[in-house]
Amino acid sequence: MYSSLSNVFKKPVPTAEVYPPSVPQVESDFYFQLLSDYGIQLNEPQKAAVKAVEGPVLVIAGAGSGKTTVLTSRIGYMIHTKNIDPSRILLVTYTTKASLDMIERLSRIPGINRTASRSVIGGTYHSICLKILRSEGYSFTVLSSERKKQIMIKTILKRIGRQDDYTAEAVLNVISSWKNSMKRPEDIDAETEMKKELITVYAKYEELKEKDNLFDFDDMLLEVYKIFKFSPEILAKYQEKFQYILCDEFQDSCSVQYEIIKMLASPSNNLCIVGDDSQTIYGFRSASASYMINFHKVYPDCTRIIMDINYRSGPSVVGLANAIIHNNKKQIKKTLKVANAENHEVQFSHPQTSDEEADEIVKDILKKQAAGMELRDMAVLYRTHAIGRAIFEKLLMADIPFVTYQKSNETFYKNTFIRPLLALLKLSHNYSDTDSMIEAAPILYISRSEMGQVIEEVSYSYGEETPKDLLGLVMKRIADRKNGFQQKRLMAKLGAIQSLKKMTAPQAIREIRKGTIDYEKQLELDERKRLTISSEIIYETLDECEQAARGFSTPKAFLNFIQRVEEKNEEMEELRMQPDIEAVRLMTIHTSKGLEFEQVYAIGWAEGILPHVSSLDMEQKADSHSSPEELLEEERRLAYVCLTRAKKYLSISSPKMHRDQQVQISRFLEEGLNMNTREVIAHV
Repeated sequence: MYSSLSNVFKKPVPTAEVYPPSVPQVESDFYFQLLSDYGIQLNEPQKAAVKAVEGPVLVIAGAGSGKTTVLTSRIGYMIHTKNIDPSRILLVTYTTKASLDMIERLSRIPGINRTASRSVIGGTYHSICLKILRSEGYSFTVLSSERKKQIMIKTILKRIGRQDDYTAEAVLNVISSWKNSMKRPEDIDAETEMKKELITVYAKYEELKEKDNLFDFDDMLLEVYKIFKFSPEILAKYQEKFQYILCDEFQDSCSVQYEIIKMLASPSNNLCIVGDDSQTIYGFRSASASYMINFHKVYPDCTRIIMDINYRSGPSVVGLANAIIHNNKKQIKKTLKVANAENHEVQFSHPQTSDEEADEIVKDILKKQAAGMELRDMAVLYRTHAIGRAIFEKLLMADIPFVTYQKSNETFYKNTFIRPLLALLKLSHNYSDTDSMIEAAPILYISRSEMGQVIEEVSYSYGEETPKDLLGLVMKRIADRKNGFQQKRLMAKLGAIQSLKKMTAPQAIREIRKGTIDYEKQLELDERKRLTISSEIIYETLDECEQAARGFSTPKAFLNFIQRVEEKNEEMEELRMQPDIEAVRLMTIHTSKGLEFEQVYAIGWAEGILPHVSSLDMEQKADSHSSPEELLEEERRLAYVCLTRAKKYLSISSPKMHRDQQVQISRFLEEGLNMNTREVIAHV
């Protein structure tokens, strides 16, 4: 059960310094008096950020430090006090919603009418680049559909005979990473056979788009970069147009975005970048904290302002976050203070397993709900989707409304590496399930196209009635076409599938993973299937599936439960469209950035989960060039982001067991309490 962190470890939790509340006063500057009358009281660092208009400006906006208020107030100051033409101001945001929100808030500032606010050019990097390309006469169709892009990649993979070896999503991630680093196919060295294949897919993808006059989002950035670099007269036109540039969430910028902004801001360099290097957590999207950290090297005359007063969280939450992030070597040093003196102690739990962890959270949610807290004010944050599996299912069984947030809105059981495994479980109970036969084909070292073709051949020979033992007939026909060793191996795998229904659900999964079928060996041998994802994340996902199956006496019972989970997820599709729905929020830490909640449950704070084991190994991914030190520092930034989402209540839990092995409490918690591993184990 949850207890205060200080009681569990017999050590006080670091607390942030409380910033004295600002007393309303008559401002010497008329504009700040206008803001004050409007109810906007800015502290000294915020005022400095508002007034620093000319030249390069770096604003380090700590978590909860009023970044949006400062940005809108700064634009208002530029228009109202500095008489800058609003149409000469460019506001670059990370999301369209952020841009619209800021423009709307700007229109409500005294002295700024709606016409002036709407004259400010605002948008994301992609939307701004799209406007530039349209202005330069480019006529193309925007390829915005992820599904269409994946179909294009699948078509290319099929043409080169690699349709079963790569996922379209992984290939698109690699291509996007290359584009964000300003690399075309001809710029990439084909060091390995796999890289050669990926370059081929990249080139053919570009050919398909060019044929249909399509631009994806990355293309818009690359094309504008190319125009600015090789057409100085066009660049000069936009440099004249956008004389003052403000970039929000700059820590999330990638190489091509950074280069575009640098060129656009030159030569006057009236460039204000706002962000927090401690919240750079999108390294997999090519974002880098170095752009902010080294800003003063690129612009030696820059004005640097640190907004270090947090208006969101209490002293214990911010104090713990400060103590953790201070351990990063590559950062702009700052120590956040808090404006809110009300303090709620950080809670901690050390359950045996992730399922017990989820049970404790469900009890605490019900307790807080009974005390009057709304479900929409509670969030459960986790490092990976696999870690969120247990709380998803426990909330489902407790009938507590909840919504999940992820890119595809699919459940854990739709994972690329889980689907083939579940297909074999289905086949063990239904030998004529053709969809599952095609899904599971690669596990059996059969291509999906061959499996589909033989299914058609056998089905045709039996007429309209599908044979009950279709799987056996198909496997035998395929085996007859192989040599002796391959025949024996295929028939052994058929026997293994048929035996699964006699096992418990976890036994069946383990048999698929490590028995005659030996799914894990296939994954180890095929690096293409592990593209953009480490082996450890795959094994974690498989382990979590086996953990979920415990308690189900048969594979059929487990499959029935999964069906219930899928139905619940379909119900949530409508809930996700309602932002104020009364439901607990479930999301990864990555998704939570920029959000805040009254109550945060930070789960899985154990070694191998956070920091994740994938950041601790030495394996080099195709889309990553980060050193082990850089990977670990990004994990620490993830921990920092996780903690600073909590407005009042923060509950951290660290299961003792993970993937059937005992694990230690996260080093980040040890760092926050300034304790070593031995001390932590002794206290818990």
